[in-house]
Amino acid sequence: MTNEAPNYLGDNKKKILLVVLIVVAVFLIAFFIGRCSRPKIQEVSQVPPNPTSTLVGLESEPEKPKTIKTSLGEFNIKQPEKTESLPPEKVEQIVRESGVIQINFSPTGISPNEFTVEAGKVVSLVVTATRGIYVFKFLDPDLANIRVGVSADESRGISFVAPQKRGDYIFIRERPGYEGEPNPVTGVMHVK
Repeated sequence: MTNEAPNYLGDNKKKILLVVLIVVAVFLIAFFIGRCSRPKIQEVSQVPPNPTSTLVGLESEPEKPKTIKTSLGEFNIKQPEKTESLPPEKVEQIVRESGVIQINFSPTGISPNEFTVEAGKVVSLVVTATRGIYVFKFLDPDLANIRVGVSADESRGISFVAPQKRGDYIFIRERPGYEGEPNPVTGVMHVK
């Protein structure tokens, strides 16, 4: 007979290791079961969209911007679209046949220096420079993305939606390199 003491410490280590392995296994099984039971994106996308309701935790697809066709081309309602340089004969035809407003910039000023549009309606402008380089832009921050740059003897068009808010909106003839000049040449768009 040997007088060796029983090795309780070694047995305890084996038991602890066994308990830890069982806990990890249970956790992993629960994790994978939970992961597999979540709805898949394909299943969610089959639900017909309802614009008046919001599904919690799901992002809806961004709405495609509305495109409007004008005599100057198509444009995104949220972003005005500038056309390429227009030949003089095409400018005359567009203005004559479609009611596009032509704005002429020259060293002496803007002609016409005011025009009237309807609130919320499409506005199409053709900006022409007889001499010099100019930028047509509005001072109102809500219309800041409406800008047209033109060089001498060049015409460019832009279409946009007039503001819903009625009132007078000042536009300027800005000369590159002279931004912020104290007395810029101005005009007014009346929104009725």
